[in-house]
This record gives sequence, structure tokens and C-alpha cells, in this order.
Amino acid sequence: MPGSAKKFHSRHKFGQKKKNWRHNNFKRKPAPNECPNDEREPVASDGADGGGIGLTSSATESTASCSGRIRRDTRMLQPSELLTNKKRAEEKIRELETTAATKRKSDFLDGSEDAARPPADTTFTVVSLESVNELLLAVKCKTCGGNVQIAKGDREYDLAVKLMIECANCGDIASMWSSPRTSGCQKINPFAVNVLAARAMQSTGNRQAALNDIFAAMNISHRGMHKKTWQCYVKEKLMPAATRAAEKVLKRSADSVRQLYRELNIDNPNIAVSFEGSWMTRGHRSHIGVGAVIELFSGLVLDYVVYSNFCAGCERGPKDDDPSYPSWKESHRCQKNTDKKAGEMEVLAGLTLFQRSLEKHGLRYTTVLSDGDSRMYLALLESNVYGYIKIQKEDCVNHVEKRMGTSLRTAIGNHRGSRSESLGGKGKLIGDLVTKLTSYYGWALKSHKGDVEATHNAVMATYHHITSNDSEANHSLCPTGPDPWCRQNAAAAKGEPAPKHRHHLPPHVCEALLPIYERLADRKLLQRCQRGKTQNSNESLHSVIWSLAPKHRHASLFSIEAAVAEAVMRL
Repeated sequence: MPGSAKKFHSRHKFGQKKKNWRHNNFKRKPAPNECPNDEREPVASDGADGGGIGLTSSATESTASCSGRIRRDTRMLQPSELLTNKKRAEEKIRELETTAATKRKSDFLDGSEDAARPPADTTFTVVSLESVNELLLAVKCKTCGGNVQIAKGDREYDLAVKLMIECANCGDIASMWSSPRTSGCQKINPFAVNVLAARAMQSTGNRQAALNDIFAAMNISHRGMHKKTWQCYVKEKLMPAATRAAEKVLKRSADSVRQLYRELNIDNPNIAVSFEGSWMTRGHRSHIGVGAVIELFSGLVLDYVVYSNFCAGCERGPKDDDPSYPSWKESHRCQKNTDKKAGEMEVLAGLTLFQRSLEKHGLRYTTVLSDGDSRMYLALLESNVYGYIKIQKEDCVNHVEKRMGTSLRTAIGNHRGSRSESLGGKGKLIGDLVTKLTSYYGWALKSHKGDVEATHNAVMATYHHITSNDSEANHSLCPTGPDPWCRQNAAAAKGEPAPKHRHHLPPHVCEALLPIYERLADRKLLQRCQRGKTQNSNESLHSVIWSLAPKHRHASLFSIEAAVAEAVMRL
């Protein structure tokens, strides 16, 4: 060997192995937190995606009740069991689809108290002081036995007034405010009647000016509520209370969704949701954007977020070099929570909601129904929100249906050349025919759910039907039978002569329609529409939000957050 190193010699002969000594009667003692009989409790495991209904296997993870060991037991379901689960899930989905949205949501959240209902600790009634004094004629003064009456004092805060009990002989006896104060840690808490009046105005889409007008017309208070008082109530009382109540509703909704997916034989946290963003002002210059996630089958809101890229206080407040800036900054609550523009708020909202789904609800939004041109979905794919679990995209059939009308009108606008080359006009694509073709396309999408080939044939059948004429007809894809929508096939089934065609489109119009139909009949697109679902739930939520905070009025981030929270409780 090179060098002076000594050769290593083993103490055991070649081919022999040192055996670990162990007594024959030796038994390993179980760990303090280990079950002696290895008893395990089943734990739900991750199986199929939320898009696969009723097809999960009985694979479960078992964990020892007193140890951290996990054992995965898998039993493959028989074909008959899979078929039974699938039928049961499909029946449940059909039941949900045929139930009105309001009743469906109330059934899911049945037995829970209404979070939007104000507490009944104090009852308010509008009365006339003259009527009260008529009742007080039956009451005598404790001191002198004289008559007493109630009068308004000089002090008044918004709708709360100081009430004085006066004796005809003794004078003033006692006094009390017409409303109790709210609970809180402030030195002077606001009166409950003022806070409830502000909430009533906000819940009807009105503000402080409407409140003052109403109570002035009723001769209750001509002083009314100051604008700064209103803003303070919205920021300190209404928005926090609405947010807390909405969070309770979101938690109950998530629990109901988990129970629903267990009924659909899905024992994992993967669910299907719809997402859509909305903005406070029309156009692309809005400073406030809203995003919400709604479960696809139940219509329950699971989460929401509001973003603002503008703060009026920062714009009007003191600047950095102002001596009063430090004290102002300490008490200021900035309304700007993002630097994104209006078009990027939807993407940011989607990323935020999907990234916190596991932490907040223990759910994964693995199937999302969104707009066809949604940049949010591309951002989700790039960010790998759920790691190796990919998010599947579905399209709203209403939005896809509108593509037909948009494509036809665009084609008409692009071919406004000579009369022989134009697509619009008499005998060609007129407005009524465009509307009819759009409706036919939507009918084909919604009436063939679950069958891509049938949907594809139904879409192309409308093309061949509308481009057929008396000299050259093609109704091979039109439905057959005694009562189909195709008059030509209906006549053939009855053995009657074929009726004349209503439309005789020129050849160049038929050629211009073919690429549009081929693009909108693409099987990948139709595959994303197989559920036949829409974003009506999201649009309904947006409608309620902007009825509480009308778009034609300026609003702060706090008022929009309060409006969104109340809309979640109402929906």
C-alpha cells in the first residue's frame, strides 16, 4: 500500500457478521404515547378533485389515537359501488339545481340565527310627547301628589335628546337620555339610536343627508347628524360589526359546504367555486375593487376581499415635512391597501382568496368558474397556489353564449365593404337573426350538459340548419323524430313534403359564419362548459353590494367593506 498507513484488520472473519445481542425474553416497551394494540381512527384523505363527483375510492388515512403514526388503508370500490355513489351524487346535484337559490341557501344555514338582525336589547318606538303626557295624567308626583309631564331638554345629540320629568308644583324631578349608550371602551360612547339610525341608512343605500331629511320631515330632529359623526360611525361601529357578523356567516357556509361534499362522496377539501371581480365605478379607473368566492353547487359565499388604491385622508392630510404629521399619522387609518390599478385588482383578489383558503376554511378551490378571458386564472397557474395540485378552469355558459353575438356583430362590422361583400342587411345577418343565432348557441350549451360530442353536434347543427336553402340543404345533424325543432326533419318523420326554408343566406355569408362556429364549437371550450354553470350567484352578490353603496356616489373603503359584509349576510 502506498505510504506508511497500516492495513485495517477486522476483528471478525470474512463472511461472518456481528450479531446484536438480544435476550430471548426481551420485549420492547411501548412508547408513552403509543397504543399497545395499535388502535387507529380513520381520517379523511385527499382523493379526487372536487370536479369528480361520486367517484372517490374508500382510501383513508388511519392514525393512532395516542401516537403520531399514520397508516394509509386503501380499499378499491367495486364498479357497482362506484355507480351507486355516482347516481346518488347526481341526484343530489339535480335536487340542488331544481331548488330556488333562496330556499337552497336557507336550508344549508337552517337553525342559525340571523347575523344581520340587530340585538333586541333595546326597543325604540316613535311616539308623540303629547300622547305620553296624556298617559302621565294617571301618574302623581311622589313628593306632593301633583301632576307630572315629560318635556324635551335643551341638550340634544343627533337623534338622542334629554328628557325631563317636570312636576307642576315641585318643578324638575328627574331627567334621562332618550336612548342608552352603546357598550365600548371609549370615554363617551355614542348613543344606540344614532348608531342604529346610521345602520338603517346604510342598509338602504342612503347616507347622512337622507337621515337628516327623513327625521327633519318627521319633526323628530332638525339638527340631524354631522357628516364627521357619520364617517366615525361607519369606520368605528358599522364596518367592524358587519365584518364580524359576516365572518360568522362565512364560517357556517364553509361548514355547510364540507357537509355537502361529504354527501357527494368527496372526502377531501377540494371543491368547485366561482369567482368574479367587480368595481365601484364604471370603466377602468375605479379606485375600489371587490372579489368574492362562491361555492358552485350551493351558492354560498365562502370569502371576499376589498381593495382600494386611494386614500382621501392621505391626499388631504399633512405632508411628511409638516410638524403635525407624526401626530396625524399615529391616529390616521389609511384606506389604501394596494398599489394595483383597477384592472389588476381582480387578479390580486383572486390570488389572495385562493392562497388563504386552506388556512381560513381548510378548503382548496381546485375548480374555478370564471370569465373566459380571466387573467386571474393564469396568475393562479403561475403561482402554483396548491403546489402539485392543479386548478381546473370552467367557463360561464352565459359569457360563452355572448361570444356568439359579439363575434357575429364584429364580423358584420368588419365586412362593411361593397354591397355584394357585406354581411349585414336584408336577406343577410340582421339584428333579429343575430339574436336568434346567439340564443340557439346558448340552448345548445345548456341542453347537452355532460356530453361534449352532443354539444358539438348541436352547435354545428344550428350552423348547417341556418345556412341551408331549398336548393342545397344539410339537416344531418338536426334532431330527428316526430317533434324536433327542425321543420324539415319533422316533415320527413311524418312523411310530409319538406317545407320551404325561411332563410336564404348568400354563399359569402355562409363562408364567413363557418370559422365563427368552428371556433365556438371547439371541444376544449365545450369541455369547460359541461356543467352548464353560470356566474349568476356572483352577479347577484354584486347587485346587492352596489344597491347598498350606489356606484354614482363617492364612498370610502370602510363603507364599501360594510356594504360587502352586509351583502354577504343577505345573499
